[in-house]
Amino acid sequence: MGREKSSRWQRVQRLGAAALVLGSIGFLIVRGGYSPHVPFISQSEQAPWITAPAVVSAELHQWGTEEVPVAQFSRQLFDFPANDGPAVLKLRAMGAYWVYFNGARIAQADADGHNFRQFRSIELPAVSPADTLQIDVANRHGPPLLSLQMAPIVSDSSWHVSWDGNDLGNAVVASDTRINPLAYTVETPLEALIEGRVAVIAMFALGVVGFLGLRASKAPWSSARWQVAVLLTAGLGWIFLFVRKFLELPTQVGFDARHHLYYIDFLREHHAVPLATDGWSVYHPPLFYAAAGALQWLGSALGSIGGVEGATLGLKLIPFLAGFGNVWVAGALCRRLGLTSSAVVYGLLFGAVLPMNIYSAAYFSNETFHTFLAGLAMLATVNLLVERDAPIARVAWLAVLLGLCLVTKFTAILVSAVAGFFLLVKWLSVDRMGPRRAAGRLLLMGGVAFACAGWFYLRNWIEYGDPLMANWGNMPGPTLAWWQQPGFHTLAYFTSFGESLHHPYLSAFHSFWDSVYSTLWGDGGIAGRVSPRDRHPLWNYTFMSLGYWVAVPATLLIAVGAARAGAIAFADPDPGRRAAFSFLLTLIYAVLFGLLELALRLPYFAQGKASYGLVVTAPLAVLFALGADWLDRACRGPKLVALRALFFGWLAVFTAALFLAFAG
Repeated sequence: MGREKSSRWQRVQRLGAAALVLGSIGFLIVRGGYSPHVPFISQSEQAPWITAPAVVSAELHQWGTEEVPVAQFSRQLFDFPANDGPAVLKLRAMGAYWVYFNGARIAQADADGHNFRQFRSIELPAVSPADTLQIDVANRHGPPLLSLQMAPIVSDSSWHVSWDGNDLGNAVVASDTRINPLAYTVETPLEALIEGRVAVIAMFALGVVGFLGLRASKAPWSSARWQVAVLLTAGLGWIFLFVRKFLELPTQVGFDARHHLYYIDFLREHHAVPLATDGWSVYHPPLFYAAAGALQWLGSALGSIGGVEGATLGLKLIPFLAGFGNVWVAGALCRRLGLTSSAVVYGLLFGAVLPMNIYSAAYFSNETFHTFLAGLAMLATVNLLVERDAPIARVAWLAVLLGLCLVTKFTAILVSAVAGFFLLVKWLSVDRMGPRRAAGRLLLMGGVAFACAGWFYLRNWIEYGDPLMANWGNMPGPTLAWWQQPGFHTLAYFTSFGESLHHPYLSAFHSFWDSVYSTLWGDGGIAGRVSPRDRHPLWNYTFMSLGYWVAVPATLLIAVGAARAGAIAFADPDPGRRAAFSFLLTLIYAVLFGLLELALRLPYFAQGKASYGLVVTAPLAVLFALGADWLDRACRGPKLVALRALFFGWLAVFTAALFLAFAG
């Protein structure tokens, strides 16, 4: 009877997983194809979308400005049939538009661009080749886009464009995969590999020699002592990074760092939590900023500490400690899931050298602090999923952690929702709890979390009608809109990849997947600067650039680990272990879905940063550990010694190159 019930739950699990994947993909398709609030376009030969031939750049547009620049698309109708007859112009535009025929306005649409998918038919009387047509477009949320047809005339490069008073020449077909030309001004991974070839060969040789020595000594690679050794070594390496690199970085360097610092200034000056409209980055919940501000005040009171300003030390301490805390969480999660000791070592190595964790810990923001709290919450969730009928105190502990996460960053909503769902299912299906008891535990979690963070979300709801009011939405006020290129998206942006392997810095302009890859395995977003030529000098960009090639096998190992985790989630005989792996895989998928949805809704090159998904650092470490351990064990036969030596040689290059990209 128990086996039949377990089989039934497994069938439900498979159906649920299929529904989640198909439903989320369907949601994105519907959002992109039909939502008037998502600037997603499809090109057609009958009426192509065209835009101004503006230079691709990382500059911010519109923020703080009420007046919207107007683009003028104009041309003479010289190729129109000379029959002096009427014609019907079919027109659509992204933004408000005004139509002029021979200088006289004949139509207009003072809209916000939400009707851009629909053609409007405008009748033109007595059209001849000597006539001129001009369409003015003003788009507050992106570049001016125009699509029209009036056979045989269509929107193409024959249209002349001036924008904001500047004559830009002929229009271009709208494309969201254009490369930022500044990406070509710095080294490529190939050039970096050539420059650093001696060091790479030495790293590889050390890895091979170390493996052969380990094999000859028959020392137990799976010994738990290796875990301690790796964690201690990682700790020393991170301390070196903090002292020699992080403290040298000006606090204003980093993604929106000035605006994050402004949050602390606001707290100190006003003794109140700012509203979302009080600045660029003050929409975040306040816990991190309050803690960092307290340490800044304490450091200022102490003065200089070891030649470092105490205030600076106070600001940088939490991101650093949380970043290294993420390394510990990665190892702890691997251990709690019952991975082999060698797999735990691989998980620790991954967490210790993961570039997005390192640079996020170096720049002042709430990312690593939130990730650490969320990592502890994931660990607590896994404990509850793996154990049978865990005590209520552990549920309360998880609730506190989720509450702290929610008052640190909005991403915690995903963690809370996924954790709550899997715990409820596990309590009902595995622990055989009654619905009342299971619901009571869930209400306890929600109640404690709400007690910690509910006030912040309620305030947003009262002030703006949106509990998640942030600078990614439509903030009230004519000066709070903003956009970056491209400002719209096409299918090509989400189905392309490869630029990050050739020109990784600012490759986010080319595709979503290049954006994720370049910011996962390096500081591909160059700390939020406009040009790679202006990168701060404290990172070693030779190692960082060649690291993009070195990380290709690691990416494949994560994919292998995901397949192995999926097999455990669906087929492991232990229902608690199945639940734990299902939770982690669903969380990774939910975060990826969130990144995709955000990139679709906010079609700006900086929206696809992997660091926005930093919260899944520990689950990614689990996947890497599973993949690396599988490959290691698959190569342990006597005939595969050379292949295993190759693996350890690569592992040495991988860990050393990624670490030296920041420490070198």
